[in-house]
Amino acid sequence: MKIAVMGDLHYPSRNGVTKRLEEHIIESRDSFYPNYLKSFFNQEADLYVSVGDLTNFGTKDEFEEVYEYIRSYNKPFYQTLGNHDVYSMPRREILELTKMNENFVIEEDDVVLLFLETGRELDTFNFDGWVTNEQLEWLEKVIDGSGEKTMIVFAHHPIYDTTARSNQDMLSIHPSIDLWSVLNKKRGKGIYVNGHTHEDSIVEKENWAFVQISAVLDDQSVRILELDHDQVSVTTIDVSDDESMKQATTIGNALERFTLFPDGVGTTLNRNKSIKIR
Repeated sequence: MKIAVMGDLHYPSRNGVTKRLEEHIIESRDSFYPNYLKSFFNQEADLYVSVGDLTNFGTKDEFEEVYEYIRSYNKPFYQTLGNHDVYSMPRREILELTKMNENFVIEEDDVVLLFLETGRELDTFNFDGWVTNEQLEWLEKVIDGSGEKTMIVFAHHPIYDTTARSNQDMLSIHPSIDLWSVLNKKRGKGIYVNGHTHEDSIVEKENWAFVQISAVLDDQSVRILELDHDQVSVTTIDVSDDESMKQATTIGNALERFTLFPDGVGTTLNRNKSIKIR
């Protein structure tokens, strides 16, 4: 199985957050995002995943426009919602609009894929992650039922103090939530894939590997997770060119509630790895 994963996309409304984007920014937007998504969906994969912050402020027009691009490829696409995605509308309305589910599982013969919601709904002040007791109970049941099968969890926020910068304020699931004690009950190998911090990082801890992906405006790349009989290989495919990098900088410097973080683009060891699962 091959899974293509994108980091935080931050597709913006032409209306911005508090002020309309200037026309040259809109022109860059209307070139950059379709080209990136074309490169993303042109990757050979069985599934295509966004780990959240697909949009910049979670407005209806942002979701409608980015999903128009996504649906044009008619590929199996799934997402978790990031904090930016749930700034403007309740999660229920977003799920109705996008025809997506929340906190769900896809089970295959050799792998269990779990999609976990971590964004705080309609909270523009606290941008760290939150997981409810109900979610923790659900997660524990799925982990117990997965047995020795490899599990891949997709979530927007990292678990506190696992990957790069995840021990900084607001850059993880809230540290009071002991998600690790639930994950640690997994028999067999688990892989946790997230965005949010805008920094590449791959860390292994006991039987889990944590794979963190930088933001698309900082790094036009696609992560490919390929499941083999004894390993999951994480590979980074660079899809940038001079024009896309210039457009990304133009857009990133103009967006509200977003800051470019080019230092988050990691070295090879933070972007590519073979993770043993047996």
